[in-house]
Amino acid sequence: QLTGGLNRLTPHLAHVTHLEILDLHLCRLSPADLEALIQVLPSLSALMELDVSSNEEVGGVVSPLVSALQLSQTRRLPLSSCRLNDESFTALALAAPYLRSLDLSWSKVVGGRLFLLLDALQPSVIMELRLSSCDLTTDDLCHLAEVSKHGRLSSLRVLDLSYNGTVGADGWTALFTAGGLGSLE
Repeated sequence: QLTGGLNRLTPHLAHVTHLEILDLHLCRLSPADLEALIQVLPSLSALMELDVSSNEEVGGVVSPLVSALQLSQTRRLPLSSCRLNDESFTALALAAPYLRSLDLSWSKVVGGRLFLLLDALQPSVIMELRLSSCDLTTDDLCHLAEVSKHGRLSSLRVLDLSYNGTVGADGWTALFTAGGLGSLE
């Protein structure tokens, strides 16, 4: 646990410009830690993966966090169990076109607005999309099916839709009949 300690570490992180992966999941990051992280992110020009999952305070700072990342370099951004809110979910649309892997599991805010994320995705880029326990709706899966049918998820290898019991049969049927997800592992 780094609670309150990351802000003492970040001045040193600024000198590790070749850092490609920064794993801070389940560190109980405080608002001060996150502010310090946001300040140092622009100097981490080689960073391809930032894992801040399972840090509840992250949900309130996704917008400045995404703005501070070198988005063209960022490939993986796990944000599961981060208590995302409406604003933070909308901010993810900025990062979505560049990401190869996105984990939003346990983010109830996704349900009913998955289209915001899907419409921002670029074809043949996203390879892993984890949406477990996101309160997805039938409309969410119908939109996912439509996007799949048009080949916008052709590079997708992993799709986790588990624990979304609010999806009706029509949503699952639309997804399974749409096609375009033939490359799933």
